Amino acid sequence: MKANEETTVYWKQQVQAFEKSGLSRGAYCEQNQIKIFQLDYWRNKFAESNQKLSKPGWFPLGIKENGLNPYPYLTHLFERLPNLKSWDNATLDPLLPWNVELQ
Repeated sequence: MKANEETTVYWKQQVQAFEKSGLSRGAYCEQNQIKIFQLDYWRNKFAESNQKLSKPGWFPLGIKENGLNPYPYLTHLFERLPNLKSWDNATLDPLLPWNVELQ
């Protein structure tokens, strides 16, 4: 994992832990030896990222970014979705572009 990816993962964990903690920003930061401005920066960064992804009618799948041709991938996906018995992550994850290999 690259350093910037490790930093993002670390701060995502911190932000999630803060949100679950029920503590004030100051108390959480003191307890975890981090600076309030750092927590605020990453909370805002993840909030902006979530807003970009939550636009109505828009869900970037990254089909081309994962080396797939959109038409065969979507055909593959739409053939399998109606037959799923559940919609949990374990069932859906193998259908995502980064987990599919089409010929």
